[in-house]
Amino acid sequence: CPAKCSCDQEIFECLGSGLKRIPPNIPNFIRFLGIGFDSITRIPNNTFIGLVNLVGMHFVEDNLIVDLKQNDFEGFEKLEELNLAENSLKKIEGDHVFGGLNSLKKLSLQSNMISTVNISSFAEHTLRNIVELDLSGNPFECTCELFWFVNWANENKHKLSFYGRTLRKYICNSPNSKKGTRLEDLKLSPEEC
Repeated sequence: CPAKCSCDQEIFECLGSGLKRIPPNIPNFIRFLGIGFDSITRIPNNTFIGLVNLVGMHFVEDNLIVDLKQNDFEGFEKLEELNLAENSLKKIEGDHVFGGLNSLKKLSLQSNMISTVNISSFAEHTLRNIVELDLSGNPFECTCELFWFVNWANENKHKLSFYGRTLRKYICNSPNSKKGTRLEDLKLSPEEC
């Protein structure tokens, strides 16, 4: 176990440990991985190969992860919860970034810098199986690229944390003509797009 981290038979946790990268040699028997309040900026390819028993993963608060790419989470058949809240995520790039997460029930991308949610990042089964999705507190760019997500959100309000309530957690940040509009009040039509 790295210095300033805590490890046991099921948990590998590094909080405020001064990490700049994900530690190597994480034991493959762990079920929960938590890394937060560190300076990790990216998830290198093949970082998590072999962690087949993982059911929960948190990379939260004050890490500096800016993008997610295809295959970042490949091989996590048992992962039920993924929390990437309060990082610096701007992009979720590639097809089916979350597609290999067949058991995923909770996904938090709250309070990042995500402006667009690409439909290709989510496999159909991921959106169908998810119980709780949190994209609140992101600066959405309310253009035609977000059209699919607004429709999905309005049909799946029960799956979105803080959506449709009086709280203003899902609002447009741009363009200026739509700035401050709640996503649930956004009017985008297929004809416009």
